[in-house]
Amino acid sequence: MEYADQYIAVPSLNQTSCHGIKPILLTTGEMKFPFQWQPDIVSTQLALIGKVAIACVPGEFTTMSGRRMRSALRKALSLEKDTDVIIAGLCNTYSDYITTPEEYQVIEGLI
Repeated sequence: MEYADQYIAVPSLNQTSCHGIKPILLTTGEMKFPFQWQPDIVSTQLALIGKVAIACVPGEFTTMSGRRMRSALRKALSLEKDTDVIIAGLCNTYSDYITTPEEYQVIEGLI
């Protein structure tokens, strides 16, 4: 008889060191059977329409990670202060939640 645990990947040393003290239930980024659970490559788009920049990304940003993304885009594109930067999440595919390293360690109350 086959059991589901035969198909569950054991987290790699790279994954466990990245997560710190947080336990890993499913290492979905490393699971490839019966299909790839997380995409390795995702498409993104950036549209500039007048004084509006729209970044289309395949994930769910926390407030702080969204603010950092907006700031990085504004700097990289040399946008004027009055240009609005919109982060449009969940475009094309789903890659996961996107947090800052600080938020990630606090989410489960481990710090």
